[in-house]
Amino acid sequence: MGMFDRVWAKCPKCGEQVEFQSKAGKCILADYSLSSVPMGIAEDIDGDIECCPKCGASIKIIIPKANSKRIAMEIATDGDMEFD
Repeated sequence: MGMFDRVWAKCPKCGEQVEFQSKAGKCILADYSLSSVPMGIAEDIDGDIECCPKCGASIKIIIPKANSKRIAMEIATDGDMEFD
């Protein structure tokens, strides 16, 4: 079993917590909120898309234009995201 850290994002449609996994850094099975995620982990999951387990909405993690050691990430739903 591989080790990873988790970043939890609240689904903007239903409020359910959605899990994003990162294998960046030390991978110590840490849990982060969007407002407390370290930059290395944020960069690793930037652009990742997960489905909400409750309502099925597609959620994309986006790094806003900021430059610090910890950043607040944003999310987008299927109606307002572009797939690369």
